[in-house]
Amino acid sequence: SGERIDGEISLGDVDALVLGVMKEFQVPGAAVGVLRDGKVVLAKVYGLRDSTGKLPVTADTVFAIGSVTKSFTAASCATVVDEGKLDWDKPVHEYLPWFRLHDPIATELITARDLLTHRSGLPRHDFIRMSTPLARDEFMRRLPYLEPSKTFRETFQYNNLMYVAAGFLCAERAGMSWEDLVRKRLFEPLEMKNSTVAVSETQKLADFARPHVQDGGAARATDFYDYQRFGIGPNGAVNSSVHDMLKYLQMHLEGGKAGGRQVISQRQMRELHSGVTATGDGG
Repeated sequence: SGERIDGEISLGDVDALVLGVMKEFQVPGAAVGVLRDGKVVLAKVYGLRDSTGKLPVTADTVFAIGSVTKSFTAASCATVVDEGKLDWDKPVHEYLPWFRLHDPIATELITARDLLTHRSGLPRHDFIRMSTPLARDEFMRRLPYLEPSKTFRETFQYNNLMYVAAGFLCAERAGMSWEDLVRKRLFEPLEMKNSTVAVSETQKLADFARPHVQDGGAARATDFYDYQRFGIGPNGAVNSSVHDMLKYLQMHLEGGKAGGRQVISQRQMRELHSGVTATGDGG
């Protein structure tokens, strides 16, 4: 397997890396894609998409992509900014007058940019993502009960819940749900035909990966986690295949273009790719 995918890396190198990681973490199946100079140079699959049924992964197998979803939320928000319906730096309460956080200063000042860059002052509060089934608008109205652990804009604190707020805000400004915003503004123009925004949709497809957990040193199939049940889709609900994700990656590398169309303006792509919050030591 000495075939080269560029001047320095061989297909064998990729195989060794992927198979080593899969063994270390007991991953039943994976798919890997590589773009180079605007062309797909690798879209390779490994292992099984369902260890119970012995079904192989294909390039169209739909996987949950977890927090890579956050980039879809930010990118879909950029399309709303392009429309002039949202400003990254206007306070959220100017768009949602009822919006509140526990900290009155954060309530007054927090913007879409703040929501998307982990500087709200709130720690994770991730218990709510597992314990409390809520409609998204009801979830939003409970945010004031979550206490901050830092001063607003003091430091980087990774926060899933503020991405829910950002997705809700942008969807409200666009006049549709977050799910439809991602479908219409990203999946459709990019022709991501094997991508979904809910596991209920994924499980209707012919080719999808089952979730697994580690159990006694081996992978065991488990149930899907339903982001919509807890109202928190914008932080993690996207599901996609390696073929579709290569299309999404290509749009980012080409400054917001896909199929000759400017899906997101170059100006907003620069905003998406600009650093905002320093993460310090990365802890």
